[in-house]
Amino acid sequence: MRRIEESMWPAQYGVVGEEYTVLGFSTNDALVIFEGCNGASPSAFELVEQPWQPKVGDRVRWREEFVSSLYTKDKVYEIKGFEHPNFILTDDQNSPRHTWTEKTILENFDLVPPLRIQAGKFYKTRDGRKVGPADLNPANFNIEEDRFGRKAFANLPEVGAVDANGIWLCGDGNRDEDLIAEWVDEPAVAVAATASNDNEAPAKFRVGDVVRLKCDGYAAEVGATAKIREVRSDGMIDVEWVRNELRNGQSDGGYYPDSFELATVAPQQSTAGFTIPLVDEEPANDNKLVVTLALDADDFHEELDEIIAKLKKIRKLQRRTGLAA
Repeated sequence: MRRIEESMWPAQYGVVGEEYTVLGFSTNDALVIFEGCNGASPSAFELVEQPWQPKVGDRVRWREEFVSSLYTKDKVYEIKGFEHPNFILTDDQNSPRHTWTEKTILENFDLVPPLRIQAGKFYKTRDGRKVGPADLNPANFNIEEDRFGRKAFANLPEVGAVDANGIWLCGDGNRDEDLIAEWVDEPAVAVAATASNDNEAPAKFRVGDVVRLKCDGYAAEVGATAKIREVRSDGMIDVEWVRNELRNGQSDGGYYPDSFELATVAPQQSTAGFTIPLVDEEPANDNKLVVTLALDADDFHEELDEIIAKLKKIRKLQRRTGLAA
């Protein structure tokens, strides 16, 4: 920690600009930086970012400070082991047999921040595609472990199984299918706002909506339709599938909303014939007008009321002007 505020007792609580190691905590989470002294307020310090120290499991990117037949610029490799004083790294053939010291790793590689894969989120592949949503249910994995011993952590419809670092199983760690980052949408043109993220899924569906499956990787075919029974508090939607569009026993239940789009349902047309009596406050003869309409069933009654009202006004005007008996 680095002291950023002046103290009246620097011998106990530190000097501005100096860095200290936290030895413990006293009351109210105060930081103890000197043995036997009271703790100092955490707000008087800032966290000092520690330099990267290579360790087994780190994923590193080759900077190509010099040309090598074993490594490719900007590709990602993994520190597989440690045999003092050397680390063992993979190469372009994913072979863990090359030794590097901590110093030479720092001089030639950059640390790749770990990727956190979460259920329902979208990710960017090495070749720039948007894939997802991620499914962490092992029952849906298309493979459990590859020939390199990597275990499946998540499954994505367009990619298949990946490990906890986003590496595509059965790949050599440098395939287009590897996940490299969480997906963030581009901001809309002329909108002064930060980029939105598909992972913050809006409540775009309602109970009763008919939706269409748009992602592959499910038992149901792409294009299969389902009716939403519930929009759950956890962001999932509970659907009931249309039975004749299923394969392999796809079951009803909870699904990620981003796997669906609202289905366009053709409006039901209703053709109805009816007779409108043309009456108002004045006596009228037995004239009648027969009208046939083809309307959306939901709008039928509203349109009918409007037409009757207009026809009454026309009839009344005709009588006043002498155009009708």
